[in-house]
Amino acid sequence: MWAPRTTNAGSWAPRALQQAAASSAASSASTTQGIGIADLLEKRKDVGGIGAARKKPKSEFVYPIPPPDVAAAPASASAAAATGAAEASAPDAAQEAGAAPASKTKDEIVEAAPRLAEHIKSAAKFVKVATMACTLLEEGRVTMYNSEAFFAILEAGVADPKRIRNKEMRSAYRRLYGAALQRKDAFHTKRQAQLRLWHMQVINQIDLFSKHADQFARITKEIRHGLLLLPCITPSLEPPTRTGAPREHLPPGARRVWADSLFDCLEVGMVQHKQPWAATELNMLVKTAYDRRQNFTDKQTSSLAEWERMRMESSRAERKESERTDSTKREGLLG
Repeated sequence: MWAPRTTNAGSWAPRALQQAAASSAASSASTTQGIGIADLLEKRKDVGGIGAARKKPKSEFVYPIPPPDVAAAPASASAAAATGAAEASAPDAAQEAGAAPASKTKDEIVEAAPRLAEHIKSAAKFVKVATMACTLLEEGRVTMYNSEAFFAILEAGVADPKRIRNKEMRSAYRRLYGAALQRKDAFHTKRQAQLRLWHMQVINQIDLFSKHADQFARITKEIRHGLLLLPCITPSLEPPTRTGAPREHLPPGARRVWADSLFDCLEVGMVQHKQPWAATELNMLVKTAYDRRQNFTDKQTSSLAEWERMRMESSRAERKESERTDSTKREGLLG
């Protein structure tokens, strides 16, 4: 009786059939193994293991405002088309990656700045809003990306410059604008001149309320240096420089606001201080300002003229008193 030829493995199947079956089994096992590794990597990605992309640390604030001069217009129509195509596909790519839409990425300071700028104008809300704004500065949450929005708060705070002298507000004013000046690098270059103006208008003016002679003398010295940036009414009145070179002055367009801030400081000094120890410094400021009176308004010039008259009368009285004292001493020596 005929029987089929067996293989070495004892299978009834012919050798060709066994080889085909073995090849099919190996291919199936390889495919199964490949799927298992891919699935494992996918799971590890989900739990942050091997194969996972490193996540960036989350920040409390996201700054959507790019620095100026970062964004540039497309150089050609083809570049514009490519940019438009990329922008059109960006939402789909972000959605596939699981990222939040760009419109939901907001900066809290940029959003809150208009409301804070409006509230800080109110005398009843000023101290509270100024304290809140100062905290944002001190915590480092004001950066180059949102400082333009924050700057509007500072501008609104000095919309009424006479409030700076208010006793209940002076401390909050000094803390807020002092914090801004200490962190001036967070603001754009175009804002630096305004910050220097606020140093004179806010910080120096408030410090003039000091009852300490040393601090008063230091502040009046800074104010006098500020006055020297304005030209005299005649060149012959200009004090000489150490090098002998002509003195440099502010450009004409910047003199108006600078003179206003200097006058505010001088007015505080003249009104608040009647002590003998303040007379010398104030007389020096009055003389320096009066020699530059063409830089001030008519009303300010009128006040400067009155203060100059008082200074001259005080100076003449001091000379007469000094001459009387010297005469008495000579008579005592001769007698």
